[in-house]
Amino acid sequence: MVSKEIGTKNSKIHHSPLSSWQSSNVVMLEVNPAQQAEFATSDAMLTKLFQLGMSIEKHFGCPQDIELVISKGNIIVTQTRPITT
Repeated sequence: MVSKEIGTKNSKIHHSPLSSWQSSNVVMLEVNPAQQAEFATSDAMLTKLFQLGMSIEKHFGCPQDIELVISKGNIIVTQTRPITT
């Protein structure tokens, strides 16, 4: 990592258990000012993401567009495909 900066984040997507009356368990929440001043991802998680990306690229033999979820500290890859543009 060469550098990093804190970006604007007024809201975040949160996953919660689905209640019987809800049609979706994904909600948009406001980010409080204290959290807005913090990095959203730790250096350790960035290292894991980098290593995972390189591993996926090596497996498929070309750069990949990777979609993923980070939940409770776990990285879950939901989709990967070759970068075409």
